[in-house]
Order: sequence, then structure tokens, then C-alpha cells
Amino acid sequence: MAEFLIYSSDHNEYHWYLVADGGSKIAGSEKHYETREKCEEAIELVRRTAANATIVDRTNEETIEQVQARALDDVERPINDKPEPAMGRRR
Repeated sequence: MAEFLIYSSDHNEYHWYLVADGGSKIAGSEKHYETREKCEEAIELVRRTAANATIVDRTNEETIEQVQARALDDVERPINDKPEPAMGRRR
């Protein structure tokens, strides 16, 4: 059975890896979390959303660095935080 493994760094930061049955790494957190609880929340977010995730081929649109930067922006934004609506002129 696959497992999420939580590790701590020498700086008391936490990160996670998802490993397959044989121990090979499938995925991991790009960011380090200040608390174990925040790390576990991130794992739960992955668990809830991955089952329904679709595959979108963007190989002709973005580089991996652009995708990672956008993904980090999304992770760091609180779930209930919605972008402010654009303020335009009314006619």
C-alpha cells in the first residue's frame, strides 16, 4: 500500500513524500511547512483532490518551472481566499 511519509528538517520544518509499495517516491511536497499539522493538512488536500483530478497536457503551453510556480502560488493561498474582483468602470 502506498504511504505518505512525513519528515522534519534540522530547521524544524516538515515535508512529505508519497511512496509506492516498493518504496519508490511518487510525489513530494515542494514546500516545507512550519508545523506538522500544516504538513498533514497539505497531505489531506492532496488526498481529497487527487482522486478527481484530470490530466491536462500543457506541454506546448508552459515550462515545468512556470507550472511549479503557479502551483506554489495556489498552495500558499488559503482555500477560502478568493481573488478580488477587478474594479472596472461602470457605464
